[in-house]
Amino acid sequence: VSGKRIDRRTGSLLWTHFGVSGPVAMDASRHWTMARELGQPAAIRCALLPEMEFAGVEGWFVDRASMQPKQSVARVLGEKVPARLAEAVAGYAGIKAATMIGQVRKEDRRRLVHALTDLELPVLRDRGWNYAEVTAGGVPLGEVDSATMESRCSPGLYLVGEILDVDGRIGGFNFQWAWSTGFVAGRAVGKLA
Repeated sequence: VSGKRIDRRTGSLLWTHFGVSGPVAMDASRHWTMARELGQPAAIRCALLPEMEFAGVEGWFVDRASMQPKQSVARVLGEKVPARLAEAVAGYAGIKAATMIGQVRKEDRRRLVHALTDLELPVLRDRGWNYAEVTAGGVPLGEVDSATMESRCSPGLYLVGEILDVDGRIGGFNFQWAWSTGFVAGRAVGKLA
């Protein structure tokens, strides 16, 4: 956001007919949507081989080209990423997937390695409320007594779950927040009876 890295995640991506999804995309999406709301420029960058840096990927590719120069770019990339992704990344880098790796020019190879290690994923929009997994925003936590979940602004009103300004990572954290705050509020209200 605004040229600064604000988040870094490693995990599964799901390539769909509408774009990128999966736990990593959903967790990172909160930062992009918040930046968009604030009018700040934001970009999402993806390392398709997160265990390798640029130099390592380039070295691997050069080694493979010297050992088996007639193997196709798609086949070589297919050793590291799924076949359809290999073809798409090659195309993105301006290389035909069937090109023999021994024929890939240095500038094309470097563009391909950049696509594998630092691919910018263009974000056009989010999918909206109908597809949202988690909501963000809500009543600020400072307005709630965390020991009882009672509103500091409206005594007698107990606030729990996603009505509060909390959103957690994918993986059940939001469910746990809802259940835990509900438990705290229920216990507090039970003591009043």
